[in-house]
Amino acid sequence: PRPGTRAADMEGRVSPELAQERLEELQALQRGMTLAYHRQRVGERTEVLLEGPSRRGGGQVCGRDPYHRVVNLAEPVGNGEPMEAGQLLPVDIVEATPHSLIGVPVSDTAAARLHVVG
Repeated sequence: PRPGTRAADMEGRVSPELAQERLEELQALQRGMTLAYHRQRVGERTEVLLEGPSRRGGGQVCGRDPYHRVVNLAEPVGNGEPMEAGQLLPVDIVEATPHSLIGVPVSDTAAARLHVVG
């Protein structure tokens, strides 16, 4: 409750411990729902707008799909062209985590047949 608001004078507020318990329950439910949604996306091909290095590290880069979901992917090996921020890249989603999707860049041949989901 903020001073000067109606909530500041309300009776029957829950304890901070109960409020924290409810918050944690809600966050666990949201994490489960997000992971379930991400798992549904595995096997999908989409376009990713690259943003830069991934927070996951390990030489990965990250970007956003058309649904604004974070997609992490490893640098492609063998094509000789580095991935740069601002680049649109066709990607196959291969794994789901609670906070992001994991993708692999589509080869040039497969990219010619790109069907963007969305």
